Amino acid sequence: MGKEKKKILFIIAVNILLFVILFFACEFLTYYIYNKKYSSGGFNSIPFKYNLNLQQSALEQKEKWFRKFARKPDGINYNSNHAIVIFGCSFAYGDNLKTEQTLSYKLAKTLKIPVYNQAFPGGGLAELWYQTGAEGRKKFYNSISSKSDTFIYVMINEHYNRLYNYFIIPFLRQYLNYYYDKEIKSKLQKNFREDVLKISYIYRHFDNYFIQKFFNDSINKKEILNNATLHLIESKIALEKNLNKKVNFIVILYDDILFENDFIEILKKENIKVIKTKDLTKEDLKSPKYTLSETDKHPNEAAWDLLTPLIAKEIKKIWKENEEKAKK
Repeated sequence: MGKEKKKILFIIAVNILLFVILFFACEFLTYYIYNKKYSSGGFNSIPFKYNLNLQQSALEQKEKWFRKFARKPDGINYNSNHAIVIFGCSFAYGDNLKTEQTLSYKLAKTLKIPVYNQAFPGGGLAELWYQTGAEGRKKFYNSISSKSDTFIYVMINEHYNRLYNYFIIPFLRQYLNYYYDKEIKSKLQKNFREDVLKISYIYRHFDNYFIQKFFNDSINKKEILNNATLHLIESKIALEKNLNKKVNFIVILYDDILFENDFIEILKKENIKVIKTKDLTKEDLKSPKYTLSETDKHPNEAAWDLLTPLIAKEIKKIWKENEEKAKK
């Protein structure tokens, strides 16, 4: 009887092992097919233009997403000639933080000006681009003050990855792609791609692995930089066009950013200001003191307590420079 039990357990173990091998093989095959069929030739960010599937249902979904996570503006009781709008992901939004713990609240309190938090969990450069310029986001301009003149995008390294991964927020990113050699892929193709990958539970693990390989290849450096910086440049252009005035567009680089020097150089030519947190403080922002937990690396209140007065100081410098230029 003991031998029979061992035999049964052995057969079960072998079947489980085969199932795991088959599962991972299928998952990898899904990823492989996706890349070969839909990403052949790589990505090309030039020419850079919107390619939204302008279906009302898709635009309504996007609006619902933004409304779901929208924070109320901070400091609207302050009477100021300036107003700030913040974009970004959960870092800027303040995921798992109360309003009074967020960057937007602390910045409003420090500078005594209204601050509008337009960031939301999972957001990135593609969402910034959609918020500021796409046809479906006209409501955005009605949700901020007419005095809004300073726009801040809080960037982390993960935002590079999100430009190449469509499925962190599937229904949103699906409509924010631009295509290789102007090739416009049909709605059917995009829906098929999404539906296949929705059942691919470890797709993102494969995706992140190959994305990192792509990033670490110096041949791809120009493409990556073009892709990221053009989202920011086009967003600034869209803001100025829709607001009919020049704006202060600031990118805050939180900790280490890939290709940092080249990235900053490109943005400077477009009059986009860059604030590096590494220049503001010698503190290690990756330490547990400045993270919510070991698994969630979003900065907590301690990080914003450290950085807010330093960021505010830099913003004041920018305002002063602009005032001096205006007098000349």
